[in-house]
Amino acid sequence: MRGSSQSGIDLQLRCESDTYKFDFVGEVEASSDNNISGRWTERTRNIGGTVIGSAYGNRIQIHIESSAFAADLVIVTRGRRMSVNVDSAGGGVKAQTSITLEPTGRR
Repeated sequence: MRGSSQSGIDLQLRCESDTYKFDFVGEVEASSDNNISGRWTERTRNIGGTVIGSAYGNRIQIHIESSAFAADLVIVTRGRRMSVNVDSAGGGVKAQTSITLEPTGRR
């Protein structure tokens, strides 16, 4: 995250393997009433679109959309643990995934 502020986040996410590459950037703002809005771009596929959603307590729900792709994301934090659920559709393909992140070991 670069250029983040109290109400906004600039994101840059990159993932690359032998068979897959993903390069995502986004600019998201939260209003005083917890509504989220912004724009995103996936550079390797040259697509981008909008972000809308809301944040309450430990839960963020967002919908991202372009002319060829849409996804709903739910992000929940509990202590040092984060879960991300993604339900997406685009190009005639539907996909769902869940990811849980938690620290290993002790600090």
